[in-house]
Amino acid sequence: MALPLVSVIIPAYNAERFLAKAIDSVLTQGHDALEVIVVDDGSTDGTANVARRYDPEVRLLQQLNGGTGAARNAGVQAASGELLAFLDADDIWTEGALEARLALLDTEPQLHGVFGLVETFYDNVSAEAYEVKAEAIAAGQVAGTLLIRRDAFLQAGMFTDVRLGEFIEWYARAIDAGLRFETVPLVILQRRIHGANTTTTAPDRTAYLRAMQSIIARRRAEGR
Repeated sequence: MALPLVSVIIPAYNAERFLAKAIDSVLTQGHDALEVIVVDDGSTDGTANVARRYDPEVRLLQQLNGGTGAARNAGVQAASGELLAFLDADDIWTEGALEARLALLDTEPQLHGVFGLVETFYDNVSAEAYEVKAEAIAAGQVAGTLLIRRDAFLQAGMFTDVRLGEFIEWYARAIDAGLRFETVPLVILQRRIHGANTTTTAPDRTAYLRAMQSIIARRRAEGR
């Protein structure tokens, strides 16, 4: 039986320092049917050059800066895989991360997508610098742990073109569309906190609130 093609989409903005480790963590998963797409979202550093070093194993797309949601959408549109996965350029997949999620999707065909656990680590910054500290290991309903069937992803629709909160809004649409998810009890993603993360540097701190307001408004309009 042919292996399912997995398209892994890595949005990257000024990620020269981290991108190689992110790509390596995908290429070493041991899955032969793999398509890796790096979307350079208008970087002003050497992000594109890092991605080019992996040619032809990695496909590079470049666009004007539009935010993570727009970059992921560009990757989805270019992807050929029947399964989609996402990884931010400053994060890392753990060994066996892809195999564990593939196995669950294979054994439970009624599932549309699979998440995993997230382990947070601090890179040259102190946890004490943050008012809200992430748990060391937590369930991760985040893009970086998601493996999803392509047709199911499209049923929920593309990410909204916002700077923050795009996954919260997408996941709500996915649940409302009846998509079914489970979480493997394994650390899938190592999330790097380095002081320049989009979630900590974005100037508009009301973005998550607006995402929740958008979800509520849509559900009311749909009579939910």
